[in-house]
Amino acid sequence: MKKTIKIGLVFVLMVYYLYHNFFTNSILAGTYVNENYKCKSALVEIPHELDTLIILDNNKFTNSIWGNGVYKLSYSISGTKIQFIYDYEFGKAGFKTSINRSLFGHPKISLDEDLNYYYKKIK
Repeated sequence: MKKTIKIGLVFVLMVYYLYHNFFTNSILAGTYVNENYKCKSALVEIPHELDTLIILDNNKFTNSIWGNGVYKLSYSISGTKIQFIYDYEFGKAGFKTSINRSLFGHPKISLDEDLNYYYKKIK
């Protein structure tokens, strides 16, 4: 009986971990809006004004700050990372960050974890 409960608990924790940390293109596709954009982050690559990010299924994205570009997903034990690659005046630029979500919440793309600055999926 105790062994069954332990196995069940481990299974539930594994499912929660996977749900919270691992994402596919189809899960990420949608429209995101940045939260806490008025914070004073020192990162120059991130938007410092209200911004909308649209992620498409075909590894492409668009937004008003970075323009049109592509994204790449990578996976590790710590979860899913996303790298945005876009053109700017000196060639190509990129921004790599993590993705997570709260229990039963929408995905959040972190822009500055220390300041709780992120893109939140709205649809």
